[in-house]
Amino acid sequence: MKRAFLTILFFMSLLPCIVYAEELFLYISDGQWGYATDDGTVVIAASFSEATPFYNGVAKVRTSVPMDHYSLIDFQGNEITPPCYDIYEFDSAFIYAVDAGDVLLFGFYDKQSGYLSSTYDAIKLTDPYINEQEYIAVQDNDKWGFVHRSTGNVIIPCVYDEIVEPFQNGYALVIQADHQINDNFDSMDDYILINSNGVPVTFDDGIVPMSCPSSVGLIAVVQNGLYGLADIYGRLMIEPQYEYVT
Repeated sequence: MKRAFLTILFFMSLLPCIVYAEELFLYISDGQWGYATDDGTVVIAASFSEATPFYNGVAKVRTSVPMDHYSLIDFQGNEITPPCYDIYEFDSAFIYAVDAGDVLLFGFYDKQSGYLSSTYDAIKLTDPYINEQEYIAVQDNDKWGFVHRSTGNVIIPCVYDEIVEPFQNGYALVIQADHQINDNFDSMDDYILINSNGVPVTFDDGIVPMSCPSSVGLIAVVQNGLYGLADIYGRLMIEPQYEYVT
């Protein structure tokens, strides 16, 4: 009976949080934004120069106290992120930028799980930027790898020089070389197609992958400037003979 009573008390203590998370509305007072319930009860005082509606229990705000910065807040007004230079919203996550002096560092907040990542040199976004395996491309010490968006666990260590295409249909196209991407085919010799374990697909000599697999498992490949198609096992399905394939 005591355990049941404590459980009820605990649940009742969460009720205001549940209500606020779903029913907080923006209001403005003296040029500052705050949040209140639909009956006008102020929950978060008007102290923000910019504010967005709550989504999944968080909102993006801008404040000048103690310094001008952006942050994500919860429905009690607590800052979730460190003071941010800016915050960018995407379908599944927020990307936040922190001023680290001479450079900006980037982290992410996963909307679904509520996971807040540490910061990285860069984060590569695609459209959609979250793939079906929920991996995010991150750069650390000038090298790229992948972490899980809801845990931050390292999926692929940061060992690659560039991410050409983040994971799609189970594979990612990466570069491991000390050169910049350009249109010179010689510079594409170091394109590597890897699976989620970091294992590369093996192709015949001279065959270079140029895309992640399509939904039917076909990969665009190039040889001597001509394009063809291969499967996920590296076998040629269509010999390279075209100026381009899509």
